[in-house]
Amino acid sequence: MNKSKKIIIALIAVLTAVALFLLGVMSLFIVGGDKLEDMLDKREDDLKTVVFQKEYSINDFQNMKIDCGCADVTFKPSQNGNVAVTVFGANDNKFSGEIKDKTLELNEIYGKATFRWARAIKFKGLHIVIKIPQGFDFPVDINVNYGDIDFETEYNSLLNVQISTGDFEAISLGGKFDISTNTGDISIKNAKPYENSSLKTDTGDIEVDNVLNTRIISEADTGDEDVNGSDDSSGVTLTVTTDTGDIEVNDN
Repeated sequence: MNKSKKIIIALIAVLTAVALFLLGVMSLFIVGGDKLEDMLDKREDDLKTVVFQKEYSINDFQNMKIDCGCADVTFKPSQNGNVAVTVFGANDNKFSGEIKDKTLELNEIYGKATFRWARAIKFKGLHIVIKIPQGFDFPVDINVNYGDIDFETEYNSLLNVQISTGDFEAISLGGKFDISTNTGDISIKNAKPYENSSLKTDTGDIEVDNVLNTRIISEADTGDEDVNGSDDSSGVTLTVTTDTGDIEVNDN
């Protein structure tokens, strides 16, 4: 048997295996769809378990660092002047929140990502809810492999965010911020950089509104750019780049 025939036979074997796998998945949905959905719903309920909860005085630390493999992170306003951290997950999720050298370190100790087939195919891990008081101005560093970051409260300080797969959203962001996601969208309702800042995604759209007194530099390799209100005389520059996606700045 010559080499080309061996390659063809190997390709046929691989394609057959893939076809059988897809057929098995389809059969699972057709025959046992209800049971599968029940299992996924149960896992969804498990992820509502509080696996960590603690409150910190802002007098005890000066920086915040978050490092997780699979987690959504939501910042909300605090009502009592302290920082409160609540982590939702499954029973096998473990989390730590310790202050070391004036840095509040929030880390996932063990998190099992769940591959969801129903409704949408996504990784499902921890949900970290952090309540910060008004005027919270400590530097925040976030590193997440899979997950969305959402600031539902105003933040004006030094923010560094690195996401592999996930979206970033904020209602109001000031200070100096550098946001980067490999695959995901970036959306900021009110952007007020006081120092040079950057927004970058490899695959995704970027939308920023209410940017004032800022020089705006944008680049979309594959996509549309709609940039308005750049102040070229400003000493502060906001750099917005995407490899594949659209850019909209002050489009309102």
